[in-house]
Amino acid sequence: MSCTDECEDKSRVISFNLDVRNNIRYVGICIYDIYSNEFSLCEYIENEHFTVLESILLQTRPSSCLYLSHNEKIDEKRINLILNLCDIKSKELPKIYYESCSIENDLMKLLKGSDIKQCVHFLTDLQLACKCLCSIVKHLDLLNDNGSINKCILKNYHINKYLKLDKAAMVALNIYDDIHIDYGSNKNTTKINSSSANTLTLYKFLNKCKTKIGQRKLLNWIIHPIRDEKKINERLDMVEIFKEESVIRSIIQSDYLRKVCDLQIIIKKFKTTSSYLNDTKDNIKGSNNNDNIYDHNNNNTMIMKKKNYNIIFKSKHSCNLEDLVKLYDTIVVSKKIYYLLNDYKGTNQDTLNKKILKPLGECLIKLEPYLKLIELTIDFEEIEKQNNYLISRTFDDDLDLLATQKDNIYNLIKEHRLEVEEDIQYLKGKEKIKKKATTSKLIGGTINNSNNNYNNNNIKEDIKLVECNINIFLFRAVKKDINYIQERKNIYIQVRMNKNEILFHTNKLKNLCRQYEHILNQYNIAQESLAHKAIQVACSYWEPIIILSKIISDIDIFCSFGFICCSSISTYVRPEIEENGHILHMKNSRHPLVESNLLLINNFIPNDVYMNKDITRLNIITGPNMGGKSTYIRQIALICVMAHIGCFVPCTYAKIPIFTQIMCRVGSSDIQLKGISTFFSEMIEIAAIIKNADQNSLIIIDELGRGTSTYEGFGISWSVAHYILNTIKCFCLFATHFHEMSNLEDEYKGVINNHVGAKIDTEKKKISFLYEIKKGYADKSYGVYVAQIAQLPKSVIHKAFQKSKELESVENRHYFKKKLLTQTNQQNDTNHTSNYNKSISYLKEIFNVTHEQEFLTAFKKYKHELKNIFNEI
Repeated sequence: MSCTDECEDKSRVISFNLDVRNNIRYVGICIYDIYSNEFSLCEYIENEHFTVLESILLQTRPSSCLYLSHNEKIDEKRINLILNLCDIKSKELPKIYYESCSIENDLMKLLKGSDIKQCVHFLTDLQLACKCLCSIVKHLDLLNDNGSINKCILKNYHINKYLKLDKAAMVALNIYDDIHIDYGSNKNTTKINSSSANTLTLYKFLNKCKTKIGQRKLLNWIIHPIRDEKKINERLDMVEIFKEESVIRSIIQSDYLRKVCDLQIIIKKFKTTSSYLNDTKDNIKGSNNNDNIYDHNNNNTMIMKKKNYNIIFKSKHSCNLEDLVKLYDTIVVSKKIYYLLNDYKGTNQDTLNKKILKPLGECLIKLEPYLKLIELTIDFEEIEKQNNYLISRTFDDDLDLLATQKDNIYNLIKEHRLEVEEDIQYLKGKEKIKKKATTSKLIGGTINNSNNNYNNNNIKEDIKLVECNINIFLFRAVKKDINYIQERKNIYIQVRMNKNEILFHTNKLKNLCRQYEHILNQYNIAQESLAHKAIQVACSYWEPIIILSKIISDIDIFCSFGFICCSSISTYVRPEIEENGHILHMKNSRHPLVESNLLLINNFIPNDVYMNKDITRLNIITGPNMGGKSTYIRQIALICVMAHIGCFVPCTYAKIPIFTQIMCRVGSSDIQLKGISTFFSEMIEIAAIIKNADQNSLIIIDELGRGTSTYEGFGISWSVAHYILNTIKCFCLFATHFHEMSNLEDEYKGVINNHVGAKIDTEKKKISFLYEIKKGYADKSYGVYVAQIAQLPKSVIHKAFQKSKELESVENRHYFKKKLLTQTNQQNDTNHTSNYNKSISYLKEIFNVTHEQEFLTAFKKYKHELKNIFNEI
């Protein structure tokens, strides 16, 4: 196999190419999955923060990122920063790797069917991405890898197919830890950030999967929430089946899924072995040497190639008979799952047939010859007795003959041991014991002493037959019998003396061991030759195994979701998903992660949310510290993520629109950026939100502007909320301690105020949190009460109460005076206009008269009214 060593422990590789034209960043990306041989290509226009790239990296979780250096050093610095934040290794490649002059010929060799017409639109519409494809092909040397030739698939990677979650959202919502699963080894090594090792995440909460493939796919689902309403509802149909059919779910989880092996490792072994076998055949055909050829590579792998193509292959990544049996057991279990689910006759039967039964049935039909192959070749009795994975002796006449000869010689060795036993007993002066050796087997150098039956079972064996690496077999006696053995030292030849035993042999035993070793070597060679023929045939089934792995992992996840819904004390409901929806409505919503930690201690307080994009799209939440504002806004976002995954949600009712992205500005410094302050980090995140959010986004902001002065922080918060409300016009949950933000409801349409309830005892100066979301706004944060709970010194608390009261008095007096003056001025303006019109009317009547007596009469008539008007002025 010509693939580089680097490829051995990679599951996914991504290549990135940036082209800046007229200050517009055009990006091409190619993602290569080594297990499925899939090339996923996409091109898009990137923003200055590279948020789309960050989202793609978090969703695909590649082991390495290949890129081409360019002149935009600032952009390159930002890209490297994102790669570091996502903990992805990067490698700069030379420009020649991105040249695509021979891409058509390369694709002809790599793609299934070699039909270049199917990928014309890739070559014309995705030129940057195709250059990335060329870089991966050259970097991994795929053209010289038989595991990739005519096996690759080319497809589009639709970036708008998934709900976008950046790193800040992943951390703020506790989606998952920094997990890196090693797909390439037999052990699933997981690397978790120590700071979050004990933190409950959405992945840990939902992960009730019984298989490794299910656990990996669940993580892939969580970081790839889908936006297709039809697919989401299909997933919800499946979850509903396993929620309602608890017996079926229990049988599948407890009896069947536990027996499913790690199919992803099996697939890798099959592909690796198949590739090596193909390479070996090609080398043998091109060689005229009749002798055995030994090839040693850098992976401590040895391949012995014989001219009759009986290939002995040994490698840490190679397939063996045990793997074939594990796969056999998995397929058998899959058939049982199929028959069990086939009995379901509920309302979601059509979805079950489409998603599971039909593809699973087709896959099992393709794998039926594999089952017959294993049943014909593997010795299952030997597995049950000795846990040895061997080819059945009845499979091949030559193997059966060698096995019979080996057993006969071993029986002669057993009879000789009885002769020695009788002679030692005779020397001890005891009556000779006649023992009859029963037929027993020794396969692969392992003695089977379980079937030794003697006429007198009460007599202890003084002489035992033991294995030896040099002499094949030796006799062992206890040290107290050394005198009897030395009496016949011409017959019993001492080999070694240990602390409590003596090892010896005889000339007859040596001759029998030579014969046994010769037959055993022939037998092992025949076993290995037949095993590799069986493995070579079995490895050709790796493609339907990929399909089987996808189906079984889906079933595992649906069972996990169903189990969570049924095992929870609180209610989980199927959400109503609406594309281009204008309503976000949840009744009795709960934070699934917080609730699971509080079930044994206290009941979680559920809360409702109702937001209409036209009239209440900006939800401003005020209230005391520790009152539950942050938990409330996070639980709404987390429930939306769960709905997009296809899981039931912790509510009694939920209607959720399909979002394009969820963007978060939560915490003091959720992403630690080197060399910049917390406030600047906060401003960078909010700038990215404002520049990249669209009308179908969900934004959650928690305490924006607290890293600077009060008035500047309030100004920033007000302007950001105003921009989101009037320019972006998306759903936004805005938790803040700037209570003046509540005035937005009076000034603009689309704002609603809510606050977290708390009960204050002014005499004892104590606060009780109610954790209930109520309409209206809170006028205080009660931070000093929280400081009192933290047991600050009483003198400090007393001074804090005194000072805060003074400041609040000044602030409120200024605030209400300003508001009163505004209202008074407005009222005065109205009154002034009315009085002005009246006074003009009265004065016109007075001065329009021509006689003095009429003037005095008119003046006396309007004298009182004019006096009142002038007094008001």
